[in-house]
Amino acid sequence: MHLPSSFIERIHRVFGDDGRAWLPHLPDIVRQCRDKWDLSDGVMSSNMSLNYIEFTMTADGTTVALKIGVPHSELFTEMETLRLYGGSRSARLMDADRALGAILLQHLKPGTILRQLKDNRQETEIAASIISELAVPVPSTHQLPSFSRWVERAFRLTRTTWDLEERMPRDLLDRAEQAFTEILQSSNGDVILHGDLHHDRS
Repeated sequence: MHLPSSFIERIHRVFGDDGRAWLPHLPDIVRQCRDKWDLSDGVMSSNMSLNYIEFTMTADGTTVALKIGVPHSELFTEMETLRLYGGSRSARLMDADRALGAILLQHLKPGTILRQLKDNRQETEIAASIISELAVPVPSTHQLPSFSRWVERAFRLTRTTWDLEERMPRDLLDRAEQAFTEILQSSNGDVILHGDLHHDRS
């Protein structure tokens, strides 16, 4: 298996020792996934960031995307979220294996990439409609991270680690934190937010 050097470098940079330990096992993980889901040999995606992706077929001829990543919390969150979306406005999750760090997805072939429309209003309206439909209610039991805790942590880190005088006026940070508190108080309940929505490509 010949992996792009840019992919290897990103895995090293983002995941450190875990990524370095994972990469030599990737060919075997791919083989295990093919055996588990009875997949044909696939074609590696030319656009990989932090996950190995290949396009392949199941035994019944269904085209699928196999996505494999270094097992970590965000990958597990993605698995759970895709289950909750149930294929609505997203690729349908066909199966997942936490131990392998593998996700088997419906292979979507998009028509026009939003940024190719060259009409900002149309792009925004389409993206907004997708974003609103992805905001489905959170079930009573789940393992999804809380956005409010994530933002509160970001505010705390900003106040304790940044030189605010150089990077951001302190009163602007105060106003942002107050606005966030008001938004939380006006909420009608928790919904799922897409944590990695590439709105220019929807």
